[in-house]
Amino acid sequence: MLWRIVILSILGIVAGLLIAVLQLRQDVSALEIENGPWNTAQGMGSADGSRFTRALVALRGIMALPDSEAIYYNASVDSDGNMLDGACTYEVRGGKIEARWWTLTLYNVEGYLIASEGDRYSYGSNNIAQEKQGDWQITVGPSADSDIATDPAASFQLTMRAYHPSQAFLENRAVTELPGIYRVECPK
Repeated sequence: MLWRIVILSILGIVAGLLIAVLQLRQDVSALEIENGPWNTAQGMGSADGSRFTRALVALRGIMALPDSEAIYYNASVDSDGNMLDGACTYEVRGGKIEARWWTLTLYNVEGYLIASEGDRYSYGSNNIAQEKQGDWQITVGPSADSDIATDPAASFQLTMRAYHPSQAFLENRAVTELPGIYRVECPK
């Protein structure tokens, strides 16, 4: 009888851990703060973050910095709420981001970089001429002339990092205007 209790307890613990890991790996859209297609959380790189946020950071291994150093936004949908699809072409359009610099990086749904021709998986404010730092637009898609290249056979997520954000940005991360993600073309 005791051995049955031990075996069932072990099975219960293993099943619970598996479900927790699968839930955290499933999607970053469950982060607490929504801003258009983007999601983020308070305290991403500190002990002040929620248990969910700390678990997500640990599981995905993003080595998050504290909020004063970087704010991380993740998007798995476009501005119309459709899942991001590697076969489709998107325009990401934005204005000045109140931070020292920013990057936009493409990951697969498990949180890993997607290999692409010429390693075109990231784009940032350093790629934009200083005089065009106000309004900007980049292309994300499977074509050879896209700024960020996708895998046409896979869904993806975008992560925007705003490094050394202004105090106003830190205090208003839910309402600060962030780039829009617009589907331009989709063969499906």
